[in-house]
This record gives sequence, structure tokens and C-alpha cells, in this order.
Amino acid sequence: MPVLFRIVSVVTALLAPVWGVASEAPVEVDANLVTALDTSSSVGRLEEAVEREGLARALVHPQLLELIRAGPQGRIGFAVLMWSSHGHTKTLVPWTTIANAEDAKRVSQDLLSMDLIEESQGLDRTVPTDRYEAPSGQHQTDIALAIRTASAFLDEAPSKSRRSVINVVGRGSSNSGMPPAAARDAALNAGQIVNGLVVGHSLADDVDYYRTHVIGGPGAFVMQVSDPQAMTKAFLAKLRLDIAGRREATASDEPFLTAYTTDDLDP
Repeated sequence: MPVLFRIVSVVTALLAPVWGVASEAPVEVDANLVTALDTSSSVGRLEEAVEREGLARALVHPQLLELIRAGPQGRIGFAVLMWSSHGHTKTLVPWTTIANAEDAKRVSQDLLSMDLIEESQGLDRTVPTDRYEAPSGQHQTDIALAIRTASAFLDEAPSKSRRSVINVVGRGSSNSGMPPAAARDAALNAGQIVNGLVVGHSLADDVDYYRTHVIGGPGAFVMQVSDPQAMTKAFLAKLRLDIAGRREATASDEPFLTAYTTDDLDP
């Protein structure tokens, strides 16, 4: 009997960690956010670097960290990917939880250490796309690819959240792959929100295109930024409203949050 008791005790001790993991509820966050950075050939090397650095520096800004800490859960789920066309995507930041300055600094430093534009523009353009292909084979941008890839990220998020947001950062309209509106509608059916940030010059047409074909969901919006010096401020405003919703917009957001926004606010 003592031997049997010892055997049972050992087995119980070995299984206890497994039982503990199985019974743990998934971590809940205030928002799951995927940022999709455009590195297609319509974006130059300098613009790509400005995009990436703007995002990296916005992540460690005290205003963003204060917003995250003030949430009911005090943390967000965060991921970043790059996209261009012909199925070319790459995970830059896998799912991570940002709850404090140390978390944000780690992600920021990872982004600042990357150099993406040469790799993305060296892709094999013989790879077929889902549908439409630009006749010239140049400056191909597949926004649907960005939305679909980010949507799949959200489906696999390790943390639970009532708010799931795709943040599409890009330039130019889509001219490769399936229509972005179809990808957007699929994301909306999955309960996700698609917001946009248009970067570069000659923005009016691009912003209108994003409003019509890209963004969607309760309180969805598109921002714009043309001044490289304002990129960090634009990303800061963008991330804040991605996480908290457009109801939290302030006067400082107005230079980026244009009239090109959806009419429906967050419920």
C-alpha cells in the first residue's frame, strides 16, 4: 500500500502542471491589433524606413503607454507584418502582449533593427495572384493580401478581446490580387475592424480609395500623413484610436483624422 500510494502521488505531481494549464482561462486584452506595413514597389526605401521608425517610436510614447495602462485589462495584443503583392508577406512582430514600457521598448527596438524594402521588392513576380494583375508588372500593390493576412493573424490571436483591429498602412490603390473590398467584407464578417493610414504625397485619391474599398466596421477610419517629420505623431494618433475607438479622438488628432471617416461610431 505505501508503494502504491507513492506511485499515485508521483503521477499526480506529474499531471498537476498539465491540469493547471488546461484549466487556465485565456488571457484577455483590451484590443488585439495587427499593423500591416506596405513594402510594395510603390513605396520607396526612405518611405519604408519612415513608416517603420514612426511606428517604432510611437509604441514607446508615454501617451500610448498611459492609454494602455488605463484600459480595463491594462494590456493589448500586438503584431506587425509586412506586405506587398504576389503572396509576399512576412511576420515582423509575432503576437506579443504590451502592458508596460519594457514590453513596448522591446518591440520598438526589434522594428528599428529591421531593413525591409530590398527584400520585398526582390520578390518573384511570376507567382500568380488570386485575380487581377497589373499589365505592366510594375508597382504592384495587393491590399487584399494585407487584409487577409492580418485577418488570419487575428483569428489565431492567443489572447481574447472584444476588439480586433486591422491597421493597414499603405500608399496607392490596389492593382494586384482580389478586390480589397472582398477581403475587407470577410474580415467584417469575422467581427474585425479595418482602419487605414495613407502615407506619402498626392493623398486625396488614395484616402478616398481607402475609405471606399479598404476600411470598414464600427467606427472605422482612415488617417493620412504626408510629412515625414509627423510620422510618429500620426502613428501615435492611429494606434490610440485603433485601441480605444474613434470616440476618443482629440483636437491633436485632427491633422491626420480627416473628413474621410465612416459615419458609424463605436457601439
